[in-house]
Amino acid sequence: MKEIISSGKLGKILSTHLYAGGNAWGAAINEGNAYLADIENGANMITILGGHLLDAMCYVLGEFESLTATTHNSRKTIEIRDEKGDKIRDVPLTSHDQMSVSGVLTSGAYASVHLRGGSYKGMDLLWEVEGTHGELQVRGSNGHLQMSFPTLYASFNGEDMIEIALHDEQATHVNVGRAYDEFAKKDGLYPTWEDAVVRHRMIEAIYKSAQTGTKQTYKTTY
Repeated sequence: MKEIISSGKLGKILSTHLYAGGNAWGAAINEGNAYLADIENGANMITILGGHLLDAMCYVLGEFESLTATTHNSRKTIEIRDEKGDKIRDVPLTSHDQMSVSGVLTSGAYASVHLRGGSYKGMDLLWEVEGTHGELQVRGSNGHLQMSFPTLYASFNGEDMIEIALHDEQATHVNVGRAYDEFAKKDGLYPTWEDAVVRHRMIEAIYKSAQTGTKQTYKTTY
């Protein structure tokens, strides 16, 4: 995606929309992941699903210049199941199962994101990027972009959508090998602790916006 956008084939980027589902925050969860239901544990839909997806979006399109967010609990409890899929008990679901964030990116493009708990048959991931000369779509059956194999589609100059062949570039072992190659360069292209700090600032801004109902900004450089 980043290569296509950087090439100018899409023209000026106007907007992006990202929709994804997180299966761990739906109607039921296995006992080993029960800790994900409690927001006090810090491992939740916003920090995990949102953290990875928004990191990818910001890598491709740039950081938010400002953002407005809403968080919500559509479900108040979640069912805990054993390894056979049988119900053990219900526990409170304090981790949010709905989140939306929108705003203008530093590039000037508008961005909107909706994450929701639960996984359903069909498309659980849809990421659209609209430009003046074309459009990209990422479609997948798993909302967790970082651990799935979605399909990339593109339309240029009003033509029909076509699938962009990724070959082995998205394979997990290829990605690990590429990371090692970059680490060996010492100044290669890989995420750093500084990048992580910026991402956590963004997550804090999302929570603050949702809690206060106000537009938020965050420092986009370390």
